Amino acid sequence: MKIRLFAGEIGMLPQLNSTPRIEDLKELAIQVVGEADGRFNKTDYIIFYGKGPDKVFYDQNNQTFNYDYNLYSRQNFYFITVSETNGLRIAASDDLGGTNPLIHQFDDYTFHKISQRNILKSGRQWFGEEFDFTLEQKFVSEIPGIPEGSTIKVISRTMAQSFNPSSFKIFFKWC
Repeated sequence: MKIRLFAGEIGMLPQLNSTPRIEDLKELAIQVVGEADGRFNKTDYIIFYGKGPDKVFYDQNNQTFNYDYNLYSRQNFYFITVSETNGLRIAASDDLGGTNPLIHQFDDYTFHKISQRNILKSGRQWFGEEFDFTLEQKFVSEIPGIPEGSTIKVISRTMAQSFNPSSFKIFFKWC
C-alpha cells in the first residue's frame, strides 16, 4: 500500500496579506509498520513526527525562545492519501557504535499562556488570568533537574486597566 502523509504550515496565518507564506501542503516522512504485505491491516499503524497548532521559535535579537499561541485553532491537521507511488519514509539511522554521551545540562523552556479575555473585544491581544478581586495568583512550572546556580530568565507580559497606577510583582521560588 502506497501511503503518503501531508501537512500544512504550523501556526497562525500571517496578519499581513503581503507576508510570503507556504501555500501548499508539505509531504512528511512516515514509518508504516506492517506495510510489507501490501495491505493495511488492523494491526498496522503509521508513525510520524507531528506538530501542534502553536509555534515556538528562537528570536536572535533578544536571544529568547518565543511562543506564538494559535488564537484560531487548538488543533493541527494532517492529510493521508493512498497513491501510485510510495511516499516519503523515515530512514533508519546507522549505529555509530561507542557510547552515547550523558547530557547533564541543556536549555529548556516552558510557557504559561491562556487566552481568555480580550479587553477591546477585537483584535489579537488576548490575556489570561484576571487580578481583580483575587490580587495574588500562583503559577507552577516544573522543570526538573535544574542545576543549582543556573541562570533562569522569566519573561512576563501583563496588562492593567485602571484609573490608578498599577504594578505587578513576580516572585520566583526555587524548588
